[in-house]
Amino acid sequence: FNCRFIELKKIEVMLKMILKQMWVQRKENGWIFLEMAIISFFLWKAMDPIYTIVTMHNFNKGFNTEKALAIDVDISMDEETQEALDGVAEAIKLNPMVQDAAITGVFSFPGSTAKALYSIKSEQCPEWIGMTTYLGLANYAQNYMNIVGYRDINTGMPPVIDAGIPVENICYISRMAAAKLFPDGSNPVGQKVSRGGGGSFTVSGVIEDVTPSFGIYEPVIIWFEPFSMAYSVNAIVKLKENADEVLFRKSFMENDAAKLSTEKCRIRGIKSFGDIYTENRIMIGVDGQMRLQYILSFFFIACAFLGIAGTIWMKCNRRRSETGLYRAMGSTKRGILGMFFLESAILVTLAYLVSLVPLAAIILGNNEFLYSNIMFDLSIDNTSPYLYKRFLPHFGIVSLITYAILMGTAFIGTYITVHKYSNLQPSEALREE
Repeated sequence: FNCRFIELKKIEVMLKMILKQMWVQRKENGWIFLEMAIISFFLWKAMDPIYTIVTMHNFNKGFNTEKALAIDVDISMDEETQEALDGVAEAIKLNPMVQDAAITGVFSFPGSTAKALYSIKSEQCPEWIGMTTYLGLANYAQNYMNIVGYRDINTGMPPVIDAGIPVENICYISRMAAAKLFPDGSNPVGQKVSRGGGGSFTVSGVIEDVTPSFGIYEPVIIWFEPFSMAYSVNAIVKLKENADEVLFRKSFMENDAAKLSTEKCRIRGIKSFGDIYTENRIMIGVDGQMRLQYILSFFFIACAFLGIAGTIWMKCNRRRSETGLYRAMGSTKRGILGMFFLESAILVTLAYLVSLVPLAAIILGNNEFLYSNIMFDLSIDNTSPYLYKRFLPHFGIVSLITYAILMGTAFIGTYITVHKYSNLQPSEALREE
């Protein structure tokens, strides 16, 4: 206990000495404080997009990106097309590597190159809510759910469609859609929702949230319709767990595509859901935008690192004679480093806290985080289960990451200088006095 008390007293004495030293050098420290505050402000703005990008990249996308493929089918618009498509699906199922196959609309699964948007409302939410919509074909409803890989929020498995209910009368909604349509928290299953343009559905289940193509969750609704000759279609396939996807794609295009093509439907290509998702992001410029953001952010981090480390280094370098005095009085390298770093840490911390005030004001004033744009809706939603949408968790995480970088940079700048001059003999260092 006595040893701990003595250590605490030493820290108290050192802290008082540091604060007195900072006050004596208040003019010089004032300019450093201002520089630190400006750097902290822009470093936070550089770190926020990186946090957001990494978060979105690691989302559970909510659908299969492995072992699920889409076959591009060109069809003729006549009454015999449905039968020809059914024949294609049944023939694909006979392949020993295939677990299931179905026919669906060309833009009816996440990651596809386009998506339908419908306005949906419920009795609990009379205002229309815009939702990403996927339209499965009625006679392939269960196959579609199995292949795409939506997961029921209660079971974690693909929803099982009740065969006793006409599928044209039901829908499935995502967790985010359920929160918007039923804000009172009631169970959506069995309740009615209406769509813009007429028609209503009974909610048959709630699935985990889906990120369709932009790396961010959106409210999603899925329903099923009979085949229409106005449709463009894909055959979608789920492979067995032990199947080689590359081998299947190569074999299918070389051996099966020509055999399955008829006057009514012609197979043009095959891609995995993951490939389609990636190509779509590249096509709309999301991947390029993210790479540019990475480059800009890391460039600014490097500039901030050099600026802070250089400033701390020059500050400590001007006090090298002081280092010699401490060494002459018997101070250890570790003790000198701790004292100089504590002074730098206090300065950095105060400047950083000041910079957080305008940052918080800007974000709360705009009600969105810095990476919001037409593709990434980062508006603040403090009721969201996802941290990136809520103000305090998002702001807090980015602030901690930025603070860690600032403190690490300050430590490096302090360590380089102190290590250099504390290695000198006291008599040599005192020549600077």
